[in-house]
Amino acid sequence: MTGPARRRKAERKELYDLARMTFHDVNNLLIVIETCASMILERRADPATAEDAGEIRAAAARAGALVRETLGGASPPPVQPISLNPAIEGLAGLLRRLLGERIGLVLDLGAEGPRARIDPMGLERVLVNLAVNARNAMPEGGTLSLRSGAAEGSAWIEVADTGSGIAPEILPRLFEAGATTRRGRGGPKGGYGLGLASVQEIVRAAGGTVGVESEAGRGTVFRIALPGAEAASIRHQPIHHQPTHHRKVRPGLRALLVEDETAVARVAALALKREGWEVELAPSGEAVIGTVEERARPDVLVTDLALPGMDGPALVRKLRARWPGLPAILVSGYDDEPARRALAAEAMRFLAKPYSMDGLAAAMAEAVAEATEAAGDGEGAVS
Repeated sequence: MTGPARRRKAERKELYDLARMTFHDVNNLLIVIETCASMILERRADPATAEDAGEIRAAAARAGALVRETLGGASPPPVQPISLNPAIEGLAGLLRRLLGERIGLVLDLGAEGPRARIDPMGLERVLVNLAVNARNAMPEGGTLSLRSGAAEGSAWIEVADTGSGIAPEILPRLFEAGATTRRGRGGPKGGYGLGLASVQEIVRAAGGTVGVESEAGRGTVFRIALPGAEAASIRHQPIHHQPTHHRKVRPGLRALLVEDETAVARVAALALKREGWEVELAPSGEAVIGTVEERARPDVLVTDLALPGMDGPALVRKLRARWPGLPAILVSGYDDEPARRALAAEAMRFLAKPYSMDGLAAAMAEAVAEATEAAGDGEGAVS
């Protein structure tokens, strides 16, 4: 490699590393934004305030997705078994706020309670993106229908609108990155293009497919087919945008949260305490190790993967030397498959930033429940 080529390579690496550091800070800000919006929603604010908070939360989720896609190389989040109907119902309030008063939302959910395997946050992104696109396709108002069902070991969701439809020449490239049906100045504007590439990516990562049927002037139907899941394998129903009192943990469970970003630590502690956790904060691994003799064993450790000084995995290893089997969740905006595999090999869970507090609380409850079962204690972590 020539000298100029080496310099260009070094410059590209420097720029990429700078971007990763910047996105790390952005992810932390998005956690604060999403959590504060969620707490406003849980206070049952007046409709106008709730609508604004829902828009903020949805925008934060989409911004986080954009950060991950911009960085590139991130592994898809792991799929898990979920019941589709509760997940869709849990999103209905947010979707109605996104659609506005001129568009009605109709739920026609299968009575058999279809079960599928997909990343819960990914499913939320899929439905929010499709709803926003449908809204754009119905500027004069209309109806968005969500249907669900199951057939021969698979599950499906249909998202149908009564909007302007998609021109036939656009359909073959609808899921290409950056594709759009928006037309030139003065002409009508289509609603599709926003997030459809990521919709397809999320569904494919779950082993599913996305199909679309459309007729100009009569509306569009997206049909999402997903692998089915056995009822016995479903341990947690992730329902977003709803008050989370139904997942209060057993009183007395303690969480040790190691986070060097003060704002993230503060809002996370507030949100988790509302979930029933006793939360202890620390700004670094050294701060924990330096006072470990004074601490009682936490029920779960949540730590950033990258910390100033001692990193997250090193902290987990040191604490497990004192407290064997300590459940640990490591969070980071740098998500890649080798990192996930390395952590899993040491029984450390990974949670990608920006996370929602629902997602964090669910991961914590799951980690404690698994540790409890492994120890042979039948009391359980979640009430």
